[in-house]
Amino acid sequence: MQSFFHDDRAVEDLESKSLLSIAVTELVDGVFIACSMSHIVADGNSFWHFFNMWSEFPDGHDPPMLNVPFTPKNDVHSIMKLYEAPKLTARIFRLSVETVAKTESKRQRRVLNISRLEPPLSQDYFRNSVHTILVIAMAGELSEKGVGWVAWQLHQAVANYSDKQVRQWLHKWLQSPYTWKADHTISISSVLVDDCTKFNISRNEFGILGKPIAFNFGDRTHMINGYVYAYSDPDPDPTAAGDILVEVSLLPHTMRDLQADQEFMQFIS
Repeated sequence: MQSFFHDDRAVEDLESKSLLSIAVTELVDGVFIACSMSHIVADGNSFWHFFNMWSEFPDGHDPPMLNVPFTPKNDVHSIMKLYEAPKLTARIFRLSVETVAKTESKRQRRVLNISRLEPPLSQDYFRNSVHTILVIAMAGELSEKGVGWVAWQLHQAVANYSDKQVRQWLHKWLQSPYTWKADHTISISSVLVDDCTKFNISRNEFGILGKPIAFNFGDRTHMINGYVYAYSDPDPDPTAAGDILVEVSLLPHTMRDLQADQEFMQFIS
């Protein structure tokens, strides 16, 4: 399946390649659409807004008018650094709707600055407006207080992230621009969670193609150790309605330990 995707580095070479890469593969019983977009251009919210709009063109919808300013190429090169990932293993785990219901209060979302600013940015804003929030927990605290306590700390951090924090970060970035590089931020004991359930993945029908039956990520060799993606299962089977798929990227030995953890695996369908 990975061969259906273009190398994600194809959208990171600003000298000779595009900021957007699309590959459409016709299968015996369907179509596989792979799409990569440089994070220099847009965040996940903008990417899925683009994908949703693109899928509506066969139905006769007019394309949106976009006039997006872009940082000069030389300025981007001065701060851009590519991430070299270690060899990782990725697995997809399914959380049933019943399990999701039990843990609903513990689910967290990645922070979008769109809704945090006052006044908020338009939902159609096409750029990068995503940011990360850091919560630190000591090993002793995890053992004593449990993951529920960590989830509450994350909830508090997200709830308290406001217009003031966004503007402080923007002011600091303007004084010293940089690109976020995973290996400078994510340590061996870190977990980075990205909640994709807020994106409308199952909406993309492309006219006569119908609703998608599956969703997958591209080249996992460039994932981040400790990265967790959560997204809604687009499978049209009604028995899967409400299920959440969680894709985890870890070092091979850490993945083996995770799959041997009975406390974790009891939640997996």
